[in-house]
Amino acid sequence: MRHLLAFPGLVGALALALAGCGTEATNQVAPTRNTAAETGGAATAAAAPGPCSFITKEEVTAIIGEAIVEAKAEGFTCRYDSDDAMASFVQVDFKPSGGAGEMAAAQSAASTLRSIGNEMKNAGGAAGDTGALPSESAAAPSIGDQAFFGTNQQLSVLKGDVYFAVSPPHMRSRMRSGNPLLPAVKQREMAAAIAQTIAAKL
Repeated sequence: MRHLLAFPGLVGALALALAGCGTEATNQVAPTRNTAAETGGAATAAAAPGPCSFITKEEVTAIIGEAIVEAKAEGFTCRYDSDDAMASFVQVDFKPSGGAGEMAAAQSAASTLRSIGNEMKNAGGAAGDTGALPSESAAAPSIGDQAFFGTNQQLSVLKGDVYFAVSPPHMRSRMRSGNPLLPAVKQREMAAAIAQTIAAKL
């Protein structure tokens, strides 16, 4: 120790060298761990199919007879917009797991709304005839393992553990001539064709 104290410059140099080695070691190890984690996360995200990957905007265009100009994904939902997106669009909602529970919840909600609609209709109200509420007369298409029509002609489908719901357009683009409103039967036809396309890719 006496020898080291005799050379204060040497002590300072050693301290700086040791500090530098520690910093360099830390800088070398930490980025390696972070880079590996980021790469793994990116690979997982890239491997998961997006909600717009099961039916293209071109396929939706062919089914509804309305040009789809954009397909936008948000979470497990994909929205297909026409040039009059406020009026004419298609929406598909996905639940990639737990499909049986989602289907049961959708059926329960539809049953409740149907009962309310029947009560209003029997009481002389017009709400039961608007087509917005679920109708028992709308035959469930044979798609996936189970399917049914709910509110606003929304078609719910269960295939394996996957649940998805197709909300068809209720009107055509207001930029076209003629009455833009679509009859309920046409909406159901569109929803079924879209659902068939999606189910075939699952």
